[in-house]
Amino acid sequence: MKALKKINCYLICWTGQENIDFVKQYLYENEIPFDSVNENPPFYQSNSRKIYANAFLDDRAGLKQTYGELAKLLLTINMKNI
Repeated sequence: MKALKKINCYLICWTGQENIDFVKQYLYENEIPFDSVNENPPFYQSNSRKIYANAFLDDRAGLKQTYGELAKLLLTINMKNI
């Protein structure tokens, strides 16, 4: 997550937890970068409950695959910057 933030990815924490302040505090305390919690990014306006995203890191669906794809993205970007 920190490497994604370094390349200017907008990180959204999507959670079913009702206490958003608790989630934000947890993220801060554990130094997990994020830009918003349960909110669309400011560059995407929508009234839909579904958030805008290019990739989801979901502990119940496709985590390993998405993690691998993001790792390849970071490697590609870092190789171009050498």
